[in-house]
Amino acid sequence: MPATTHPKFRVPFRLMRGPTGFVAVQVFNIMTKKVIPQHCPITSDGIRYYLELRADHPFTPGQLAFVRLNRLHGKPRASVQFIEAIRNRLPDLKVPVTWLMPSPGVIVFEDYPPSQAKFERFRALVPSLEVKDFGTSHHFLSEENPQRVAELVSETIREKGLAARREHLR
Repeated sequence: MPATTHPKFRVPFRLMRGPTGFVAVQVFNIMTKKVIPQHCPITSDGIRYYLELRADHPFTPGQLAFVRLNRLHGKPRASVQFIEAIRNRLPDLKVPVTWLMPSPGVIVFEDYPPSQAKFERFRALVPSLEVKDFGTSHHFLSEENPQRVAELVSETIREKGLAARREHLR
C-alpha cells in the first residue's frame, strides 16, 4: 500500500518547496521551529538541540534538499518508490542491523513515549535489529563522538564475524 503524506504536512511542505522555500527553510527555519514541534514525536530538549546547532550552522543545504525529496502527494515519485521499496523489504532483511542508541537521544528519547512507540514499530519491521548503547549523545553521532561510532561498528563486525564462523563450522 503506498504511503501518503499526512494532511498536516501538506501545507508546510508546499510552502518550503515553492519559490519561498529557501527563505522558509534556511532563514526562518520553519522545519525546526514549527513543523517538527507541532507534528513529530520529539521533546523540547530535542528541539532546543537542533536550534542551538543551527545557530552555529544557519545555512545547511541538506535541510532544503530533504524538504524537496520528502514525498508529498506521491511526488517526487522516485522518493515514494524508494521509501516503499525499503519499507517492504525490511522484514526480510538477512543482514544484521545495529541501531546505536544515544542518551538522551533525539530520534528516540528515553523519557518520551511517542518516540519510544515509533521506535518499537520500526523494531517490529526489522526482526534482526540489535540495539547497542551509544552513551551520551543526541542525533549526529558520527560528528558528536566519531571514536564511539568506530568502536561500536568494530565491535559489531567482530561479533557478527564470530557468529558467522561458528555457524559455518556447524
